[in-house]
Amino acid sequence: MTDIWIVHRDPRWRDALRSLAGSNDVLIGHPSDAARFARADAPRAVLLGVAGDFEAELEFAHRQASRLGNAAWVVLARALDLPEVE
Repeated sequence: MTDIWIVHRDPRWRDALRSLAGSNDVLIGHPSDAARFARADAPRAVLLGVAGDFEAELEFAHRQASRLGNAAWVVLARALDLPEVE
């Protein structure tokens, strides 16, 4: 089982978050990269960074929800976006 998936639109954020993850068993990608995540083992946790209009992130969450029911989900958002994200 993969430890964590880090999903974010911005590759700089993905790289920074991967450095903070503290695990070598990390899969990173863009929320629209369906093929990458479809081929991967389910993770223990998903770190989903939301940005922009959140549409790609919502689609990712809906697409993966049924297979990731046992994973912990962490949503990362800017403080300014929190009311809309919630």
